[in-house]
This record gives sequence, structure tokens and C-alpha cells, in this order.
Amino acid sequence: MTELPHDDRSFTTARGPARFAACEEVGVPGVEHAAGAGGTLCGIPDARITIYRHLFVPRRLPTLRGRRSCRRCRDLVRR
Repeated sequence: MTELPHDDRSFTTARGPARFAACEEVGVPGVEHAAGAGGTLCGIPDARITIYRHLFVPRRLPTLRGRRSCRRCRDLVRR
């Protein structure tokens, strides 16, 4: 059993939104995915992705560089 700290804080109240690295599937430019352990949240294996050094942002509209986010990854991140 987990004990609460003496000042009544808990892990539940300290939780923040999860953050994921941005990545793209090799050979499919322009669609960013959220990278998780072993691949993307939408199921693309790790061997088929290129991970970038910025965070995944669930955007519906394309960025100035023409990138948009994967609909499935976007839906899973927003849950």
C-alpha cells in the first residue's frame, strides 16, 4: 500500500498530462505521430519511424512546414 505524504499530497493530484516525442513514419512525410515505447501510439513499429527532438502537438490543421498530426495519435493523446 502506498502511503500519503504528511501534508496530504497524493499522486492523483500531482498528475499532469503525458508528453510524447514527435516522430514520422519513414517514407510518409508530413504526418507527425506521437512516439511511445516501441513505436507510435497508433501502432507503427519503432523500426519504421524517425523520432524528432520536439514534442508531439495534437494539431488538426497543418503547420507552416505543412505537417499535420495523425488523427489516431491526436485522439489518444487528448484522452
